[in-house]
Amino acid sequence: MWTDAGWNWDWVWTLLSGDIKEESENIHILGFSDLHDDEVSWSWVWRIKCHEKIKFLIWLVLHNAIPTNDFRFRRGMASSPNCARCGAGSESVLHCLRDYSPSTELWLRFGFGNQDLMCMDVWSWIRNMVDSDRCHKFLAILWWVWRWRNMEVLGTERWGLDQVSYFIQSTLDDLVQYYAPRIATHSGRLIAGGQQLVKFDCAPDPLVPLLNDDALGRVYLRP
Repeated sequence: MWTDAGWNWDWVWTLLSGDIKEESENIHILGFSDLHDDEVSWSWVWRIKCHEKIKFLIWLVLHNAIPTNDFRFRRGMASSPNCARCGAGSESVLHCLRDYSPSTELWLRFGFGNQDLMCMDVWSWIRNMVDSDRCHKFLAILWWVWRWRNMEVLGTERWGLDQVSYFIQSTLDDLVQYYAPRIATHSGRLIAGGQQLVKFDCAPDPLVPLLNDDALGRVYLRP
């Protein structure tokens, strides 16, 4: 584990069996990845302050490994690379997550301008957004755009823009509450995304009494 509770994937890799490692190498040979791991540092992905499922989605996206129609067609798993929702050309990663018209409308609705949607390089687009002050908003939209696509293509429900926007806002609230930096104020409270959290001051003594009962004995809790 990282000190910030993120996964240390280099360490996890050392625990895998030889068979699993060989299968992983075969994935690269089959073309799951357009990037070479020996040339790219992936530590920034696993240290993003968000849910592990979102980190994993980003990892798949950067490896061009989410099952879009383009991905499936190139592996003989689909009869056409075209987008199943609009039919307008190949369903690439960028088309699926950003350039499909309703997806673009979602990005614009949450304050992302046209300049944020112009980059043609998946790596640069994601890295720039993750490093910006709109990181959590970007991650929430990215997650639900992918979920929305899967629901429309594979599911039985039909979600409208307003419903997906509600899901995005709910996830964004969670990300801000649990992962946004806490800022201490003069009143002794911590502010996180507009919400106030109680701040407990540590006692000056390195051993803080947790329980003081002569019948049970004194128990100490180290900070």
